[in-house]
Amino acid sequence: AFGDVGVGQISPQQTVPVLSLGNQPLSISSVQFAAKFPNQASTCTGTLNPGQKCNLNLSFAPTALGQVNDSVTITDNAVNLPSPTQTIGLSGNGVLGPQTITLSPAGPLTYTPNPIPLVAAGGGSGNPVTLQGVSGPASITGNQLTLSGTGTVVIRADQAGNSLYLPAPTTDFSLLVNPATPTYTWNPSTSFTYGPTLAGVANASSPVPGAWSYYLNG
Repeated sequence: AFGDVGVGQISPQQTVPVLSLGNQPLSISSVQFAAKFPNQASTCTGTLNPGQKCNLNLSFAPTALGQVNDSVTITDNAVNLPSPTQTIGLSGNGVLGPQTITLSPAGPLTYTPNPIPLVAAGGGSGNPVTLQGVSGPASITGNQLTLSGTGTVVIRADQAGNSLYLPAPTTDFSLLVNPATPTYTWNPSTSFTYGPTLAGVANASSPVPGAWSYYLNG
């Protein structure tokens, strides 16, 4: 028995040994696995000499709630049996599946005045992941993160459950926001005309906020 396994999950593998006990080779022509008890790289194919064994490796993967009873069927040439097929009973219980939330980008981020799209992925319920800002120099609208400074931004994510999945645990994500490296555009970019006013200063700009300092060298 596999016990309780969440919907949408797959249980740890269990192994059932198949032993050739007779004095003649045991030829296994087929092994049929139930859909909710999938094969996990089993080695039971071909012929087993007397005393040899192979392993049936199975897991339980429920798609609904409740008890599941099924079997794996082996077809072989075993003698002194009423049928060329043998079955091994299997059971497990499907319970509410867990959900987890991931967030991208995970940081660190570089400051930008432009909104940053966030991608939040949740579990199998298909319910939307909701985001809210907890602390730090930022605001969130929908899935858009707008920074107002540097430091650590904490974002809280939630996802509701449904009839098959538990609510995802509330998850806080901490994103470090580093200062940006200023770049500037200066037009004209080559020569200036001597005079009381430095031509072109009014046209200097940068996407990073801050104060400009100008120095004349030469």
